[in-house]
Amino acid sequence: MTPRATLALKVFALMGLPFGVFMGLYLAISTDGRDSALTAGVVGGLASGLFFGLFMAVFVTVVDQMRRTRTGAPLAGGTRPSHRMRVAIPVHDVVLQARNVLWHLAGSHAQEDPAAGTLTVTTRPSWWSWGDVVTVTLQAEGQGSTLVQVASRPRLRTTLVDYGSNAGHVRTVVEGLTPPVRW
Repeated sequence: MTPRATLALKVFALMGLPFGVFMGLYLAISTDGRDSALTAGVVGGLASGLFFGLFMAVFVTVVDQMRRTRTGAPLAGGTRPSHRMRVAIPVHDVVLQARNVLWHLAGSHAQEDPAAGTLTVTTRPSWWSWGDVVTVTLQAEGQGSTLVQVASRPRLRTTLVDYGSNAGHVRTVVEGLTPPVRW
């Protein structure tokens, strides 16, 4: 199954089924107690959940694909992208660059854990996200080389769709830490 189909199935199940059960219970309770009215209420509620789930699955996957296309994020990407790279810059200089990039990304100072070699920043909520947690992990490798791991995830762990925002965060940090090419 493709990632898009998996996403649509998750959205359908997590939105349509609860809505259908709720509407079925509501319609069953609001009937006058006759068995035929009770059956019609349950069937009507489940049918409304089916259509609501189908509509939301199509709507959310189409909007996600349009937004990912506009932002340049991978169409098959999930909500927790990461990127690993090696840069020919000493770790101390990479820390300075990472602080600057994360400041511009989130507008706040990064939380630093020197023992683990991580810098973490949380972005603000927007129309597309409840905020994201961006983590840069640095490890010195030899003389003048640093191994960098950039990861971004939604602040709200139950997020199914991020509309490419986390992939955009990873791309921004990677571009900010990649040294310019000199000719």
